[in-house]
Amino acid sequence: MHSTEQPAGKQDYITYQVCRDHAYDKKADEILKNLPGCTTIIKDEGKGKFSSASNCQVNGTTVISTGVTVFTSKIATHSETDAKYLPPFNGKTEETMVQDQRYIGNCPAGVKPGDTISPDGFIRHHS
Repeated sequence: MHSTEQPAGKQDYITYQVCRDHAYDKKADEILKNLPGCTTIIKDEGKGKFSSASNCQVNGTTVISTGVTVFTSKIATHSETDAKYLPPFNGKTEETMVQDQRYIGNCPAGVKPGDTISPDGFIRHHS
C-alpha cells in the first residue's frame, strides 16, 4: 500500500500479508456498510470493477471517501481511494491510498482469517 497525506505530502509504503477467506471478506463488507456514524455505498460497476463512497462522522470530523477497486486478474486487485477530512484530522486534510493485492496461497498454519503478517514474519492475531 502507498499512502500520501496532505497538506504535508507525507508518504508511507506498507507491505503485509492478510489471511482472508470468503466469510472474512463478507463480514468485513457488512461491518463497513454498518459502521456507526457512516453511510457507505458499494457499487458493482461490472467487468470486475467496484466503486465505493463513504461519509463518516468520527470524533467531530467528517471523513468523505471515494474509491475504485479493479480485479486485474483472477488473483489480483488494484484499488485507489481518496479521503477528505473536515475539519482536518491531526493536521491531515486529505489522503490518497493505492493498494495492490494478490493471492499468494492458503493461510499458514496457526494463522486465521483477519490475521496479518508483517514482512519480518510477525503475526498479529485479530479477533
